[in-house]
Amino acid sequence: MAIKHYYQLSYPTILMYYNLLGVDTKTLDINQIETEVSDLEYLVPCALELLPQSSQKINQEWLEILEKMCTYFEYSSEGEALQQFYMKSIIGILNTATSLNLMEEERVDYILHFERLNEILSYVLAQINCMEVREVYELFGAIQNSDSKKIYEAIKVYPAICLFCYLAMSDNENSEDYRMFENENSSKINMNNLWEVILKNAHKNKEFKVLKRDFVRLSFKDAKALSIQK
Repeated sequence: MAIKHYYQLSYPTILMYYNLLGVDTKTLDINQIETEVSDLEYLVPCALELLPQSSQKINQEWLEILEKMCTYFEYSSEGEALQQFYMKSIIGILNTATSLNLMEEERVDYILHFERLNEILSYVLAQINCMEVREVYELFGAIQNSDSKKIYEAIKVYPAICLFCYLAMSDNENSEDYRMFENENSSKINMNNLWEVILKNAHKNKEFKVLKRDFVRLSFKDAKALSIQK
């Protein structure tokens, strides 16, 4: 008889997953969250149905990352340390790739900003899922070392994720990153536009400081509430 496999995750990991989707984690009862499941699909929150369609893709990509995190590493102290560093690397990459000006400074449109962030996340997570674990470590290492040259060289292999990180590490804090989208009301990225932004704004790079915290975003519920108030 085959031994049934269970996935064991921590509360912080699950809560970050929900926040990544745009779920309002303030409304969740942590006592109702299962941290040990036989199928990762059991973790999918009911609130996902209330989120934009773009959050569905993020959900599938993140479940794939969780699958690798739970099954790729050996069950040992060394394996656990590598697993933790894998997640730390992914969070560091997410915090970097999303450190962009997705909206004009004077413009207030929380729903559009939410969708634009989802677009960035979809590209980033999809490419992380195409990368070997070693490559994830290496990209995060390049970010930590402010090695923009190495990131630029990797664009030919993993274009979107490296373009976002390279642009985020630019010394131009007023870069018009929002011009990467098809038009002022679109959340779809036009790669030609993105390259134009890169060539115009990312000619210099600074010593980049990686945010040492979990990825955090505004929930879709709050985005809608703030949009009504404005």
